[in-house]
Amino acid sequence: MPTVEFKITGLDKLANKLRGAEAQLRVEIGKTLYQFGEEVMTASKLVVPVLTGTLMNTGHVDLPADSGAMITVTLGYGGPAAPYALYVHEEMQGAVPPSPNWSWTKAVAAGKQIQWTRPGSGPKYLEGPLHEMQDQLPGRIRDAVKRALKP
Repeated sequence: MPTVEFKITGLDKLANKLRGAEAQLRVEIGKTLYQFGEEVMTASKLVVPVLTGTLMNTGHVDLPADSGAMITVTLGYGGPAAPYALYVHEEMQGAVPPSPNWSWTKAVAAGKQIQWTRPGSGPKYLEGPLHEMQDQLPGRIRDAVKRALKP
């Protein structure tokens, strides 16, 4: 019976290159994640409900955090608008409204549809843009790795 033999060369060289590029890989991936987070936040701010602007103005993207095991970028809304942000984002179902005196809170309690003051805005204002853009991330990470490994 015929046999086939293969000799793979250069694995040590590749492993050394990867070890030497780890710091640059982490930097490039962090930058890519941060840019992606900023783009998601920009898209989110186009659909976040706006009445006074307080909620929209709390939108933020934190700088990359590298724990050694993973690199993360956190984005969200909060600060003084946190109760409102959560209530509106989660479609006002099952949550305690931040104020029973707001007109939209009264509308929900009466079973009515909310008429947002900003057309196209409403619940899932952060989750929606993230889901729409998430398929871009693998290719962008791949490109970051390529940049980091360039000689």
